Amino acid sequence: MAVNRYSDESRDLRLDPDSFAEGYFRNAVYRHWDPYEDVSPELLDGDREQLIDREQSENEFDGLRRTLALFGAGEEAVTEDLAPMAMALEDIDKQLFITSQLYEEAKHTAFLDRY
Repeated sequence: MAVNRYSDESRDLRLDPDSFAEGYFRNAVYRHWDPYEDVSPELLDGDREQLIDREQSENEFDGLRRTLALFGAGEEAVTEDLAPMAMALEDIDKQLFITSQLYEEAKHTAFLDRY
């Protein structure tokens, strides 16, 4: 009898293709976004120009900067908080979900740091 070296009859499949976590992971892989390539400097310059042209007080502008800084800090905090969870989970589908979420949050952190 020939042994198929590509099959593993000793256990059930570990991944559940119908689970929410697996679906999220596959979506994250499919919709890959690079925070360094997708946003051209011209687009950021356009945002900058719109902010300059907008009539706002110094306090309003400082409020916007503070809001963006806090949002960026929140993305960074979520990135840091998810890392230990990925190690603690035993279910492989949930590990895939958390690591893909971690990856997305890390990209948001990189983008907001750049922005």
